[in-house]
Amino acid sequence: MRNWLIVLICLLCPWQLYFPAGAIGSLSFVQLSLVPLVAFLLLHMAMRPREPVFPDHVPFALLVAFACLCLVAALWSPDQAMAVKTFLKFTAVAVVCVIVAGSSDRVRKSAITALGISAVILAMLVVVFRVFPLLETAFLFSPVAVYTVDPDLLISLLDGVERANVLADDRAGAVFTNANVASLFLGLVLFLVLAVRFRPGRTMALGLPLVAGVVATGSKAGLIALLVTGLLWTIATMKGRLSLGTVSVILASGLVALPLLGFYVVRFQLWEVAAEALGSRIEVWQVAITQLGQNPLLGLGFGGWERYIDEARPFEGTFVAYPVHNLVLIAWSWVGIVGAIVATAFVLTAIGTPLQKRSDGDLDPAVATALSLGFVWLFLQSMFTNAALTDIRIGIPVAVALGMLTLAPQEKTRLHTPQPKTSTQGYRSD
Repeated sequence: MRNWLIVLICLLCPWQLYFPAGAIGSLSFVQLSLVPLVAFLLLHMAMRPREPVFPDHVPFALLVAFACLCLVAALWSPDQAMAVKTFLKFTAVAVVCVIVAGSSDRVRKSAITALGISAVILAMLVVVFRVFPLLETAFLFSPVAVYTVDPDLLISLLDGVERANVLADDRAGAVFTNANVASLFLGLVLFLVLAVRFRPGRTMALGLPLVAGVVATGSKAGLIALLVTGLLWTIATMKGRLSLGTVSVILASGLVALPLLGFYVVRFQLWEVAAEALGSRIEVWQVAITQLGQNPLLGLGFGGWERYIDEARPFEGTFVAYPVHNLVLIAWSWVGIVGAIVATAFVLTAIGTPLQKRSDGDLDPAVATALSLGFVWLFLQSMFTNAALTDIRIGIPVAVALGMLTLAPQEKTRLHTPQPKTSTQGYRSD
């Protein structure tokens, strides 16, 4: 049951299916479904204490360590509820990772197929909303959106407290109200699809819409991640054996991506827009580093940056009231310098662990390359995105990727069971 619940979670991942705002607040079906998973995991550990359950790689340990740091940071955080909620989200990601690590290849492939199909539907919706931006605005302000977009965020959006960059004509995100987060999600799913090694036809059917969706979000960080990881993937593929299907996927992706990229550069003056966005982020980073430098050990705590903006920003001149928009600075702000070190180590080891397991013979080279590049994508975008750490929809594909770094049960048995010798040298028949 736990395996197929993972498949259902992956299918519903981008949509969430939030319950109406009320006593339970902005709680989604995906979040609620993690409760029986946790209960099942604890029961499983109690009944089979000798059977290894947790992944044995460094990124998983760092993820758990960061979750614990978030809970400890509640002691000095202005917003203690945010600290506890963040701890629970990271715990949920760890639970999904554990379940995927203990699942068979068939269940993993089914989960990624469900995640890919759901992401493709989202990508097509992003494309439609990019072409017809008024439709996206109508969707976000419709009664339907409250069930698939965080109700708390929607209330802030309607009140004018929150700004959604997807409401601009040159951005789109559908159920994601931030184009960068939408691009980050689609990119992670894209490399999970490549890691599963479907047949070329299925890979193209899932991969090409995801690439189109990334481009349609209008995220500059997403375009950079697409170019960098696409180039690295092509180089890695060229070093291996090229099949007709692989070449077809690469060429078809290029035929779709390059004209669209060229159109955006010319039509929307991409360089000027990117320079403006980067300039505002640099301004925010400078102020954040100054504030964190005054509180290096503990940071500002959860809600500390927001409180600083509300209280001190009016006296700081023209400083733009942006979130931090940087993985390392966010972690530092939340839990202090140790959190920044742990978050940085998590991303770097997540990139390196698949390559190490490939060299040790524990992962197929193509699978290892795809997983590593997926974390490269996470790194590139999380340096410019604010919601990468807090959105459970980002956490689920990250958890699936981390789970795949552990050998599936049958693969572990096959690789670590001594094989009978087949040589007949020295054998004599009577």
